Amino acid sequence: MNFLSPKFWYTRNSIRSILLYPLSNIYHFLFLLIRAIKNEKKIAIPVICVGNIVLGGSGKTPIVMYLRGILFHKFKKIFVLMRAFNSQQKKSCILSAIHTVKDVGDEPLLHFKQGPVCVSNNRIEGADLCIKNNADLIILDDGFQSKHLFKDLNFLVIDGNQKFGNKKIFPAGPLRESINSAFKRTNAIILIDFVNKNDGFFKNYKIPCFYAYKNLKLDKLRSKKIIAFCGLGYPDNFFKHLRGLNLILHKKFIFGDHHIYKKEEIEEMISMSKKLKIDLVTTEKDIIKISKKYHKNIKVAKVSIKMQSERKFLNFTLKHLNQ
Repeated sequence: MNFLSPKFWYTRNSIRSILLYPLSNIYHFLFLLIRAIKNEKKIAIPVICVGNIVLGGSGKTPIVMYLRGILFHKFKKIFVLMRAFNSQQKKSCILSAIHTVKDVGDEPLLHFKQGPVCVSNNRIEGADLCIKNNADLIILDDGFQSKHLFKDLNFLVIDGNQKFGNKKIFPAGPLRESINSAFKRTNAIILIDFVNKNDGFFKNYKIPCFYAYKNLKLDKLRSKKIIAFCGLGYPDNFFKHLRGLNLILHKKFIFGDHHIYKKEEIEEMISMSKKLKIDLVTTEKDIIKISKKYHKNIKVAKVSIKMQSERKFLNFTLKHLNQ
């Protein structure tokens, strides 16, 4: 999959969106039907799901990494369970040092830097494999819309820049399901980079909300002017954060989510940066997919999450898991 969110998903009253609206109704009807006839399996260990309501990413991966970071002292062996994209891996597997991007995709390798990861397109099968490998907690990266594995705690991640787009369901908009149906299954909402903390929209639903912020860290650059590239579902976020560091984007290259880079693409960007004598910058998720021989020519922007009320968030999480 090489996905990039269409611009009309974030435009009000788009003709394309209006024309696709009947398909959205069919899509959502089928989604609700499947959820109605399927049952979730409860397993022997707790499961946390970090999901979202939009296609194109909203910050799930850094939230999963943050969660594992604050829970590692409470659990002996935390596994991240996820599906693989753009990979050759068909069977469920526990990641090891021999796995590559071609084997399992980009995001599993990012999580593997932090701890155990299981890749499985069948979440129940994957959960069983985690338990066989002594897992005492599973964090699902995505899977909020899936009705296979019972989740003890559902976090819904919403990005302050992306939000809900035009608030229409796929394919007319970016929503995977209706806001109402998603909120009914949500234990808490994590709002990333929200400026307006008094937004009455979320208060109306009476769901606990936690505010989080993305921090971007870069090694020393030659100048404020840079060339940036990324392969994300919603790339505007990355570029906005770079501008937030007072950097000037001389040129930006946008690729689809989970894009596998060709040698020619990387060499073209490196050549441009050398000619202009400015740095080439990308994300941690992208650098994993690039041959190590090019790494010295590319600066990596590392993302971390800062939770506004970390103690409150941790207590909330542990309380639900203990229940």
